[in-house]
Amino acid sequence: MKRLSLLTLLTFTVLAATVVAQPAEIDGKRPNSSAGINMFEGQKPEISEFNGVRLFHGGFFSQDFQSLTHENANGGLIYIGDNFNTAQANWTMDMQLERGVYMHLTTYLSSRHHNEAWVKGGYIRFEALPFLDVAALNRLMEFTTIKIGHYDVNYGDAHFRRTDGANSLYNPFVENYIMDGYSTEIGGEVQMRFGDLLTAVSVTNGEINGRVDVARRVAPAYIAKVAYDTQVNDDLRVRISGSAYTTRKSNSNTLYGGDRTGSRYYLVTEATGATAAAAFTSGRFNPGFRNDVTAWVINPFVKFQGFEVFANIESATGSGLAETSDRKATQFAVDGIFRFLENEQAYVGARYNTVNAELTGADGDISINRMAFAGGWFLTPNVQAKVEYVTQSYDGYATARFVDLKFKGVMVSATIGF
Repeated sequence: MKRLSLLTLLTFTVLAATVVAQPAEIDGKRPNSSAGINMFEGQKPEISEFNGVRLFHGGFFSQDFQSLTHENANGGLIYIGDNFNTAQANWTMDMQLERGVYMHLTTYLSSRHHNEAWVKGGYIRFEALPFLDVAALNRLMEFTTIKIGHYDVNYGDAHFRRTDGANSLYNPFVENYIMDGYSTEIGGEVQMRFGDLLTAVSVTNGEINGRVDVARRVAPAYIAKVAYDTQVNDDLRVRISGSAYTTRKSNSNTLYGGDRTGSRYYLVTEATGATAAAAFTSGRFNPGFRNDVTAWVINPFVKFQGFEVFANIESATGSGLAETSDRKATQFAVDGIFRFLENEQAYVGARYNTVNAELTGADGDISINRMAFAGGWFLTPNVQAKVEYVTQSYDGYATARFVDLKFKGVMVSATIGF
């Protein structure tokens, strides 16, 4: 662990020392700063002239302090006290390879699930096709973006506002939603923009990994999205999107379990003997649709001056590998945020999040409810501090440790992005 900490510190020292010498950020790249807040797919970027391969280094570093307590009806929960959790770090690289051709790579240097450095994924993005130079294709690419590789599936808008390993700058809260609809999969996506309207279609392998050593046949996953995002006037912005995801057969689909970096609430639902790495999803809920899943989500977003509201209305049906019939899970969440001071560098907010799901066995129908209140301050566009109070409760479970389970308390988080 000491070796890891020294490696992480050395890596970030080198990156910080060289960031001033980096070229302008890559066209269409989301900034690793407060400038990236409330950015979704974004508009079609202006394309820079190509003067040789350009490389942009970036990264995130995050440290949390946890003061949470938990209880249930049957006891047997692991003891948790007040302390710092292990720091997390991300390293990002973006490259311009040709005019309108870019590549992105994210490496997790440290996370809750993995202490060692490991690659999250990477993809190539085409905003132009200069190697073809066909008039019809050039006109098409004026409003089209193509992405190919191992990337975050574009299902819903919540994945643009979530915490991703060390990157929590875009999330006004510390943790993500209870049912975290997020995964990285291998495939391709085509986005087309018509003014304020965006459409996107994707085909992926439906799994977080690529593998050929399985006997059962699997099916691809199909993702579709439509979004309308308009700046009505100087004070009012309105966006609404609808997304759908479906796959009929998978070896191990992870639409609701694809975050390999872990929850920010450590050990809040775990029994005695659990470890932070093994129980890395504590506080979240995965319905276990590993075989097949069909899901849809609607995300309205309204921003009026410093006030913003973001909602997540979601439904999913599917089954596990050994199940013969589908089950259902639904989620509703709403965030209310007020940003103030110059350049909206400070904010306060509240979140309500509830999940209802059908489980197999004795558990039956369950529900999970969360309330969270947060406040944050950007000391600079690249340095954020925030505090969150959360309370979460579980109902309907027969599994001993989940009977009348609840946790509550305070999280304090600091994040640097560059």
